[in-house]
Amino acid sequence: MGMALFSALLPICKQWRTLGDAFRFKRNGQIKTDRDYSLKTVGFAVILLNIAMIAFCNTYYHIPVAALTICAVLSMIFAMIAVRVFAESGLSAGIALNIFMVVIAYSLTKNGVYTSLIAFTNFNTFILAQTTMYDLKIGQEVGNSPKKQIKTQFIGILVGSIAGAGLFYAIITVFGLKDDMFVFPFAKMYYSVITGLADGGVSGFFDIGRFGLGAVLGGVFSVIGLPAGGIALALYLAPRTILGLALGGVIRFIVEKRKGLEFSERLDNVATGFVIGDALVCVLMVVLSLLW
Repeated sequence: MGMALFSALLPICKQWRTLGDAFRFKRNGQIKTDRDYSLKTVGFAVILLNIAMIAFCNTYYHIPVAALTICAVLSMIFAMIAVRVFAESGLSAGIALNIFMVVIAYSLTKNGVYTSLIAFTNFNTFILAQTTMYDLKIGQEVGNSPKKQIKTQFIGILVGSIAGAGLFYAIITVFGLKDDMFVFPFAKMYYSVITGLADGGVSGFFDIGRFGLGAVLGGVFSVIGLPAGGIALALYLAPRTILGLALGGVIRFIVEKRKGLEFSERLDNVATGFVIGDALVCVLMVVLSLLW
């Protein structure tokens, strides 16, 4: 986690002028830009949504406003880091960053339920940030309008939340919460982390020395140009996950060497098809179980 955080923070800090200019108010006439949207508008919408989320969680769950505000700000920073790591390595740092958020949230609230709610909210922020930036990059390559993409992203979040809640309800209805068929690894992972924090304290779960060592390595790797984000995730993720990615990379390397880069890029659609097909089979199993 330390390596992923600091390897991404250094390049982001170097771009502070660009980030400042993006949110600068207009002075002395119009600021020349090729963008067809305003980051201030998007930023204002994000701030309003965060305020609404904080108000709701404080009113309904009675989570302290100060803890929610700190975690919301950290979530925005972590989202930028997750995007940077994803762009560098193609891997998601969301889980690693969110475990770090679990440690922070539990330190602030001392409540497992509150920590779970904050963790899930922030994890959605990371994932949405990654997918939004990925979609915007594709839109740039095909000459699409970023403004329209951002609008449809907000629409997709609304529709996806409703559809996802319906699908999740169907899964619980079919399998129940205690059935072996109902597997929800994220819930088990957060339960294990929060239980460890509750039993042994933050110091027993989070080693500041190892975190600092990772931070130093991440900073050094970033300065000399190594993909520190990818290295950090390779050290963090389970071997079976990395093994699959490594095998895919070896296959891609062989195909590129024998058939060329253009041919290997055509096979990206095949890999995407495998991922989509796996997801569709899972949805189909739920639908068939509901019908029969």
